[in-house]
Amino acid sequence: MAPAMAIDGDPNTFWGGAFTANHWLQIDLSEVAEVGGVLLHWAPGFAASYRILTSADGQTWEAAYETRDGQGGLDYV
Repeated sequence: MAPAMAIDGDPNTFWGGAFTANHWLQIDLSEVAEVGGVLLHWAPGFAASYRILTSADGQTWEAAYETRDGQGGLDYV
């Protein structure tokens, strides 16, 4: 359930743990890149409220997507 399992491409592995409010995961793409979307596979204990933020420098962040009405399952943002 290590963070690297969040993006390993295997639908049978996942990132998990004792999540609390304001828990987050940062993914560094190593260079500026255009991202066409994000596919989230939610476990039963999904987050109804979440944000996807972007940053070119890891210091200044901008919201790319935010919801307070997540339904779990698969979310393509």
